[in-house]
Amino acid sequence: MNVKALILFTLFFANIALSSEEKNNLKTICNSLSLRKKIGQFFIATVLPKNNTNMKINIKKGYPSTPKNAKELIKNCHIGGIIFLGKSDIEEQIELTQKFQELTNIPLFICQDLEPGRVMKSRLSNTTQYPCSQEISQKEDNEIFEIGKSIGKLCNRLGVNVNFAPVVDVNTNLNNQVIGDRSFGTTPDIVTHCAILFMQGLQSQNIISCAKHFPGHGDTIVDSHHDLPIILHNQKRLETIELAPFAQMIKNGIDMIMIGHLLVPALDDSETPTSLSKIIVTDLLRDKFNFDGLIVTDALEMGAIVKHYDPAQAALLALLAGNDLLICCHNIPGAIEIILQAIENNIITEQEIDEHVMRILRAKQIKDQ
Repeated sequence: MNVKALILFTLFFANIALSSEEKNNLKTICNSLSLRKKIGQFFIATVLPKNNTNMKINIKKGYPSTPKNAKELIKNCHIGGIIFLGKSDIEEQIELTQKFQELTNIPLFICQDLEPGRVMKSRLSNTTQYPCSQEISQKEDNEIFEIGKSIGKLCNRLGVNVNFAPVVDVNTNLNNQVIGDRSFGTTPDIVTHCAILFMQGLQSQNIISCAKHFPGHGDTIVDSHHDLPIILHNQKRLETIELAPFAQMIKNGIDMIMIGHLLVPALDDSETPTSLSKIIVTDLLRDKFNFDGLIVTDALEMGAIVKHYDPAQAALLALLAGNDLLICCHNIPGAIEIILQAIENNIITEQEIDEHVMRILRAKQIKDQ
């Protein structure tokens, strides 16, 4: 079967159950890809819309990527998707998304942080704005669902198929400015209840939902955009507060989980950031929590990582930890070469590569024409 004959049937939920025929079809697609193309599927490139003057990230060394550079990454590195950063004009973003999708036979994940409140306001102009999650938590259940559904409809209009929402961090630290009102509340019960309703609203529009930031960014002072926060709670506290919403989101069908950049010694005492920790990503989230959906890193260019690791090397470490998708733009070609070398050196096997690719293809639900 020629990969060029493939089309996107639709984007379903990442944890959908597949028939034997569908599994075999995806396996055939996976086997038809070169190793380099398989590796390319792991990368979500950060893209800054045109004429954007509101982004506060230093644009250097390709981060974030311009639309022109993103097109080159799609064509030359066969990346799996893009995430829009900065503030987009809706019509401009729709046009860009269409052009990006036309460049590849395997459809892209088009991702955006369209969580209600200040983050969404910083991502889109000329659109309806929604109250923050903290305010949404005071609404009736049907209203919370309808907000998720409304944002899901907006995603469909934009061509966004992955919304990096909801935030399920429990806001237990009043000095935590990076989370704050992005959280639904100060207890795991409130957060879980509201997040499930919001998730279901998104899913009703066939949008992949993503709970973040595992294992919980609620009780931090340091912003991981700038440096690596540390959480010093014991395991019992973590299980009852920080981890509890994620466990419930998994039971209720969350499609994707984003791993935050944190140090949590009670879970991994090796001083490894959670996003690069096999103990956190594979042993805890994948195995203990029995999560079979997609696992994505927070952006690997954030200060929590780049102050301590080379971004391309961090991409390999994140993959080895068990992440399926790597939000990265800084030196994706270099990261691909590092992963290819790791396969050659038997640090990671092609079978392990295929397991990640199959999970990605399952979420994209590609079928024969």
